[in-house]
Amino acid sequence: MNPTVKAFLEKERVCGLTILQQDGSLHSAAMHFSLVEEPFQLYFSTDITTRKGSKVANEPTKAAFTIGFSEEEWKTLQIEGDIRVATDEEVPAIKEVHYSKNPGSKKFEGDPNTRFLILTPTWWRYTDFMKDPLEIIAA
Repeated sequence: MNPTVKAFLEKERVCGLTILQQDGSLHSAAMHFSLVEEPFQLYFSTDITTRKGSKVANEPTKAAFTIGFSEEEWKTLQIEGDIRVATDEEVPAIKEVHYSKNPGSKKFEGDPNTRFLILTPTWWRYTDFMKDPLEIIAA
């Protein structure tokens, strides 16, 4: 993973997550996230009864992710990919990563409606608008 992009992802904790619904509409939510480098994946903890949680529970779908909401720093990262519910086998490792970055999420660990979502990027672009010329890193 590019070190600039990695540092930005590690620094930020809140993102905008948009999920494609089965009827073709979109649903967006502000979310805490965590990540792993290999394979590059983003993790989210959600309640399965929410719009995003209930829709992803049925089958994998398309999703978009963005961070970078500060006009003072003016860096952004946009990601598109496929999102799905984590399997029971994946959850212990995800909990370790996610609760380390977002300790407040641990209070939902025992809730039977808590599920983890995994976003696997298929495209991403980082932009630093403060640099001249713009710094763009993409894959």
